[in-house]
Amino acid sequence: MGKLDTSNAKVMQCCICHGPIDLSHFGREHVTKNFVGCPNGHLVHYECLKKWISHSTKCPLCFEEYDTHVINVFNEYLEQLEKDRKEAEKREQELQAKKEKLKQASQEEDPEYLEKFERMEKLISVEKYTEALNLLWDMIDIYKFANRDPRYPKILFFLAYAFYKLKKHGQAIQQLMKLVKIDFNYPLAFYYLGLNYEEMGLLDKVKWAYDRSLLQIEKLSETQDYYKPFLEDLQQRLKNLAI
Repeated sequence: MGKLDTSNAKVMQCCICHGPIDLSHFGREHVTKNFVGCPNGHLVHYECLKKWISHSTKCPLCFEEYDTHVINVFNEYLEQLEKDRKEAEKREQELQAKKEKLKQASQEEDPEYLEKFERMEKLISVEKYTEALNLLWDMIDIYKFANRDPRYPKILFFLAYAFYKLKKHGQAIQQLMKLVKIDFNYPLAFYYLGLNYEEMGLLDKVKWAYDRSLLQIEKLSETQDYYKPFLEDLQQRLKNLAI
């Protein structure tokens, strides 16, 4: 703390709140319990500095750094402030996540959307791929899916699947690349990328796609039997590439 000449002064002003600091009834040995001075002697109330120091450890008047022993007095307070800030940030993130989940749930439960999606799946199941594509494009026009919309990856996947079945491999790849940019781990995305590259004779890209797909499908197959036939097919295709 800077040297203070209090011999003639009775009242001084706090550099933060500009309120009075009464020096007359404090002994020199007790000043730090009531006010604090920077190395240049500028005084502030202890409580005022407590609030100020959470934003800056420099004097608000001369911008000189406070002595280490002064800052250390407030360390516990600063640590608690940081803890409170992180907890508040975490609560805000959790709240936003809940809001996003509710929004997603309301979107996915839209009866009109569900009816269209189920109709599209039925068209795919009976191999009416062109009709399915037309319905998918209509859904994109109607719903204007944003990248964060949880419905969009499914739409992109079925677009790519229909294009693949119609042997429009370039268009299938285009949709799959959009998909993996949004959701890198989308199940079977890299598998179908590999199939389309293979049909186009792009062997280097085939290996790249199949290698990534293998990591995903092996993990999925551990808990879901649905993916086991895809895993067997993929392993055989990778063996054939090595021949």
